[in-house]
Amino acid sequence: MIYLESANSSSFDNCTIENLDLAFEELEQSDEEHGAFWVVDEDENVLEIHKNLQLFIIYSGDSENQIIKQLKDINQARLLFVELINGNIEQLKGQVENIKK
Repeated sequence: MIYLESANSSSFDNCTIENLDLAFEELEQSDEEHGAFWVVDEDENVLEIHKNLQLFIIYSGDSENQIIKQLKDINQARLLFVELINGNIEQLKGQVENIKK
């Protein structure tokens, strides 16, 4: 199961691409305080995006090794979240590694 929750209290179990698109829409329209959402899969892989496009990544629940990246645009973020929702963790990791800090 894929779970999505936003800082404005929206949440979805079994998150779909449509839910994801709605979350990105809300992110773009939100203020800084509520400008974030995260998606978690069954293996505790987590992507969290903030309005300023700062991305936080946790693989397999290992929060001690959290990765932080600054993204260039919302489309780059969406592609990463789609990989997580589709279960393509190795592709996600490869794309994250290619993002400059």
